[in-house]
Amino acid sequence: MRKPKLLAAFDDPGGALAVMPVLKRTVERDTAEVTAFAGVHSIYLLDDLKHAEKYMIRSDLGYEEACAILDSHDPDILLTATGGGSGEQQLRNAARNKALRSYVIIDFWKHYGRRWLYADHPLESIIDTILVMDEATKTDMMNEGFPSERIKVTGHPYLDSIFNSPERRTGTGEDSLFLFLSQPSGTIELKNTDIHPVTIVAEAVEQYLGQNNKRGKLIIKMHPLETAGKELTEALRNISKMNLQIEAADSGERIDNFLIRRPVVIGYNSIALFEARASGCKAISLDLVPMSEAMRKAMASAGIVFSKAERDDLLHSMNAKVPSFNELAALHKGATGRCLDLIFSSLHQQKGANA
Repeated sequence: MRKPKLLAAFDDPGGALAVMPVLKRTVERDTAEVTAFAGVHSIYLLDDLKHAEKYMIRSDLGYEEACAILDSHDPDILLTATGGGSGEQQLRNAARNKALRSYVIIDFWKHYGRRWLYADHPLESIIDTILVMDEATKTDMMNEGFPSERIKVTGHPYLDSIFNSPERRTGTGEDSLFLFLSQPSGTIELKNTDIHPVTIVAEAVEQYLGQNNKRGKLIIKMHPLETAGKELTEALRNISKMNLQIEAADSGERIDNFLIRRPVVIGYNSIALFEARASGCKAISLDLVPMSEAMRKAMASAGIVFSKAERDDLLHSMNAKVPSFNELAALHKGATGRCLDLIFSSLHQQKGANA
């Protein structure tokens, strides 16, 4: 009996992380023949897929090119993430017009409608099966106009993999090494800040180390898609004059290479803060950007501490006790398996009906 063919596509790293646990288990169990397309910033993740066909995909892939990919590989299933470019959506558009089963994994708690920006049909006509993290996400998507019958709550495969790993660490991180995760201001809707957040972070770290008579370091890592604008460049120039050891990290370096040192991690609302918690680090979110209640709940469940972008409040957060992340681990436990069950059980049902 022929194994089903699964074609997967993801562009940016965030979406890739959500899809990869499903792909890896599919390959490990030899459930399907897997073909994977990855964007330039996530292509390295395909190294974890053995015995799968691997290709690069452009963010601006066009519809005709998407049709050619599906015609060439002739999959039974399409599985995509939801990056910012048009590539994944054009594959979904082509799949829709070819009546091909399409599954989509949502990777984060925001911008749901924007993820279908390049759809050639309205939201209410979506036929993709959308796999989401929790009931709050489903409710938010329904309020945006997504059809409820297309949304299935599975949990987050990537958070399932990192929070429920037997190798997870449960420490509190080191208190003399700090990692600031910058993100593109426009992408996260950071605005109306009199002082750039990296300046506030540096001031708080400097004071914390002084109060505790410690020698430490602040590592500043920019996002792979971020470029240093005038405001950030000026802030970095100013903090370089402080009595604080500063290290500028390569924006393309994998965050695992930093988390193994178990720093205190400070950022906004990225998946990296969840990764920090799963690695046993203290994680602090600067409460400066718009967040849905679903996102806040998920972050709080992971034991991520919220802080105002003020030196004294951030200093207080650095001294705060790290809460447990057991709620998040339980919420997403089994998510990868639930995704696989939905994807492949429906295919088997279709084959049975056609027999």
